[in-house]
Amino acid sequence: MSEEKREFIRVPVNIKAYMRELTYPDEVQLFREGPASALDSIGIDLASANLSEPMLRVLASINAKLDLLLSIQGQQRLLADFPLHADAFEISGAGARLFSAKPLTIGRDVEIVFLLMHTPLRLAGAIGSVVRAETFHDRQAWVVDFTRIRERDLEFIVQTVLQAQRDEMHGHKWD
Repeated sequence: MSEEKREFIRVPVNIKAYMRELTYPDEVQLFREGPASALDSIGIDLASANLSEPMLRVLASINAKLDLLLSIQGQQRLLADFPLHADAFEISGAGARLFSAKPLTIGRDVEIVFLLMHTPLRLAGAIGSVVRAETFHDRQAWVVDFTRIRERDLEFIVQTVLQAQRDEMHGHKWD
């Protein structure tokens, strides 16, 4: 029996995912997320801008509303570009286990976008290969190993994994 070595921890999650099958393995990734916030992209530190507290609250409120509008627009585009819907029930920095609305083909490359957070919209994308099918709780599940993932997307997924672990630990505290 070979010993499996993991570089990343897998955790149970309930994350929506959107996929598209790739035509060829080295196809360019379609998903490309911009900066997490417009303020991040221009590098403004509002705390040091010498603005009054009420003005900072107004700007923060406007920013939150813009994030919501961009989230709605982003989700509509996502549905058009990634027609296959899935539910990831386990994720790590190396791959995911998921239920797909449509059967997947083992050995087929897919691009997956995970909806990690609704507001503000936080997405992470990866290219992966469908490596096997499994039965999980009497349902057909698929295992996808990531073959290409951008550093920022990997960081978002790892943050999600860590948050899920923290939530799990806090849940056990009250058991």
